[in-house]
Amino acid sequence: MIKLFSCITAGVLISLASIVYANCPNSIVGSFLFSLALVSIIRLGLKLFTSMVGNCRVRTKDIVAIVYIFIGNVIGSCFSFLSPNVSTDIVMTKLSQSAWQVLFGGIVCGFFVYLTSILDYKGSNILATIMCVMAFMLGGGEHSIADICFIFNARYFTKESLLFIILVIVGNVFGAKFCRALLDECINEVKNVGKKVQKETSRN
Repeated sequence: MIKLFSCITAGVLISLASIVYANCPNSIVGSFLFSLALVSIIRLGLKLFTSMVGNCRVRTKDIVAIVYIFIGNVIGSCFSFLSPNVSTDIVMTKLSQSAWQVLFGGIVCGFFVYLTSILDYKGSNILATIMCVMAFMLGGGEHSIADICFIFNARYFTKESLLFIILVIVGNVFGAKFCRALLDECINEVKNVGKKVQKETSRN
């Protein structure tokens, strides 16, 4: 059973990271600091939509679970509404993109965030998480939960912002699924190696 508190906490961490990023004048430093949220989420075992959607299968149980996680993340994202507005320029820049740019940005983010869940298996590789986060942020990626945080912080609730988020969500899902399809065999190998190491360690 997925605990709602875990989902909300993940949203709060992304919210805080988004505020830090919005206040940071240097995008490289900002993306580095933003990665702290994902590192914490992985280490604490919290539930984040973009990290979990790649494992979601087309069946009622999985779909209900991922929607549940998304709702919890959005609730946590409301925390950014409490901060002074520092995200208007970011939101305006994002909304000025074409639909294809937004969708592709979502795909890039979905790919790298799911890649993080593979490279940082059981939270053992912080550097991989940091690099993946910086890669998608500096590469024009769009993170659905972070973008919701920016919109909440900017208090910019319009039809355009809603359509923007929908496109980002679709991109995140497709990017994560694409990454999984490419690396599915590698994922199984990594997990099998991990199990073998655990067995050998327990024997010794």
